[in-house]
Order: sequence, then structure tokens, then C-alpha cells
Amino acid sequence: MSIISPLHQNYDVIVVGAGPAGALCAALTAKAGLKTLILEKRSLPRQKICGGFISKRSLALLPADFSTPPQWSEPINEIAVCMRNKIYSYISGEALGLMVKRESFDQQLAAYAVECGAELIEDSPVIDIRETAGEADYIYHYMVKAGLPEQVPFIGRFLVGADGANGTTAYIAGLRGTKTINTGWGISEIINKDPGDNGRAILKFYPLPLLGGMAWSFETSHWVNRGLGGLVSPKTLRNKYTKLFHQSESVLKAWPIPFMGPYRKAAKNNLVLIGDAAGLAEPFSGEGLYNSFSSACYAASAIIEADDTGSIAGPIYNRYFLSHFRSGFLPSIAGTFILHGRSLISPSFLPKTIATLMDNKLWFNRSCKLF
Repeated sequence: MSIISPLHQNYDVIVVGAGPAGALCAALTAKAGLKTLILEKRSLPRQKICGGFISKRSLALLPADFSTPPQWSEPINEIAVCMRNKIYSYISGEALGLMVKRESFDQQLAAYAVECGAELIEDSPVIDIRETAGEADYIYHYMVKAGLPEQVPFIGRFLVGADGANGTTAYIAGLRGTKTINTGWGISEIINKDPGDNGRAILKFYPLPLLGGMAWSFETSHWVNRGLGGLVSPKTLRNKYTKLFHQSESVLKAWPIPFMGPYRKAAKNNLVLIGDAAGLAEPFSGEGLYNSFSSACYAASAIIEADDTGSIAGPIYNRYFLSHFRSGFLPSIAGTFILHGRSLISPSFLPKTIATLMDNKLWFNRSCKLF
């Protein structure tokens, strides 16, 4: 079912965005034998503002032959919740996840996709997307112009929007009417420890129910990732950050945390949205990688099935999307309100609860397991 056109560069799958969601989806479709292209607007590695923790449930969704080098990752067994000048701790008998430097992790996952057979083109922001229908109703082609305007467009049968919360794929392609809807904001910075400071690895959380979020200080042997996320403006977050920790040496950049995606459109014809581009951050913790990896797996499965059966990927993906993300959204929102409320009354329960969430065994996410 390859597209024949001597004037364009042709692919089965075009993935916009080389972040974790896009790279994993590209790796899976390339492994299935589909000619896959990843378009990334920046050069890798690129800085990523986030907490830098990959939970156990997220790691379980990665391919078995993908591993993180120990020089920039560290297992985490301990969680602490800091509230009202008290510290409540929980230590797990097994790793709850890994702390990583996201620029290194993202680059390695993109390199893994290339090893699986995908092609990666960096410094190529998408500037135009055109959808054309073939002779049959189920055949859709996407002409994607990226990089400089004079460059030859790419054509793909399937298009994956994985360009983040501020991505433009859905907007340019006409899937969504606005570029972005921000439902939360986050800020963070990485602080390198002194060479002689080899403290233990620990995740410290600071619940902030009145801001609709929490702050964190994720500590490893060599660096600390500190940040704050909530439903208030970036300016308010920066002021609170200074009160909790210190005055940052630079202006902390903010990134959107979109979690209302389960009630927005996620696919149209052979275009699908995944990860933050689909608005799938977890409401309570703000974690994005688990739902990013889940949606990447669903998108790849939908595309592979559509390719095998000669059908449209969008309806297949929508079926997965509705059963996994939308059906679990209201319980997740309810759980978020309950947990924030309980943190004001009885914060001592939170460390174990957060650990249970990381293992995908909390009551409101227990039913949201992949496949």
C-alpha cells in the first residue's frame, strides 16, 4: 500500500515530534515494517522542563530491548511528603521508577526508534499539512511541509501528532480549532550537587491543594530536580517556588500541563494525536509519560491494524481512546479532589498512596491498564 509519487518523499507513517510519545510510536510502527518518518522541530538533545521521574508503570510500557544507561538514571525507592513542617516517608522494597535527565532519555528513545528502522529529521518544524482523499473512502494521504518552505514535502498515509501541548499539528491539520488549551502549568529547574554531596535518592512532594497541585524536590546522588505545578498562573507558581526553595538564578520557564484531552477530539481519518498533544497528563500528579506511552502504543496498534485491513486508523484509535482515557477520566478527577482534600486532613497517608499510583494500583487508575 505504498504511495507512488516521484515528486515527493513518501512514507507509510509520519510522526511529528521526537519526544517520548512520538519516538515510541515510531519505533513500534517501524518494527512492524511500516516506513516511518519522525519530524522534530529542534536538534536533539533538547532541554525538557519536567520532573524527570519515570514511574514503574511507565517503564513497563517500554520495549524489553530498550534500557536506560546507569550514568544518567537512578532508581528511586523512597518517597517523602513534606507538609506543615513535618515529613512523612515511605520506603518501597523495590524501585518505584527511575530519575533521569530528560534530554538524555528523550534522545536515547529517539535513537532507539532509528535503530528500529524509523528515519529522523531534526530542525524541521512543520509549517503546513494538507489532507487528500484517494479513490476509496478509506485512503487518506497527508502532505507535510517541514523545515524551509522550498523543501520538498513529505507524504504519508498515516499522520501522528506528537508535538506536545503547544504543538501545531492538530491545529494546522484542522482537527482542533485552537492551538492549545492549557489546563495547568509547571515550572522546574535542575541543580547539580557538589561532588562530595552523595545523598540518597528520594522523591519529596509538597502538596499545595489551594493551588490545585504540588511542588517537588526529586533528589539523586548527583543532581536535584525541583519544581512546582498547579492550576494557577506561572507568575504565582514562581512566587510560591521562591518561598518554598530559593530564588532561582534564572527566570524559570513554564510549560503547560494539559489533562482535559480525554474530552477533546483525538483522531480524524488517518490523523491521530498522542501524549501531551492529545492533552493526556494525569490530573493528580501531573505525570505525562504513562499516558504518553499508553497512547503511543494504542496509536501504533491502530495504524498497524488499519494497514493490515485496509481501513482507517482514526476510528480504531478512537475506540482505544474512549475505552482507556475517557472512561477513566471522571474517576481520575474524583480521585484527584479526594486526595488533595485528604492531604489537608491526613497527609501521612500520601507517601504510600503516591507509591500505589506509580504502580498503577490506585483505585481510580486500576482499570486503566493497557490492553
